[in-house]
Amino acid sequence: MEMTKSITQKIKGGWEKIDQGKRKALVLAISAITLLVVLFSVYSNQVTYAALFTGLEIQDAAA
Repeated sequence: MEMTKSITQKIKGGWEKIDQGKRKALVLAISAITLLVVLFSVYSNQVTYAALFTGLEIQDAAA
């Protein structure tokens, strides 16, 4: 538990040392990267369907 508090305090201290402009840029960059990862994941998991047989007669298609 002490280790967690120590790490949290170090992160908080480092965050407070960064000036306002760099904080905004860092948050914006992390948000943009997260958005790109989500969009890439959604896009890459889409299934593309294609017709196996085209131009069939009605009797052949019903078989």
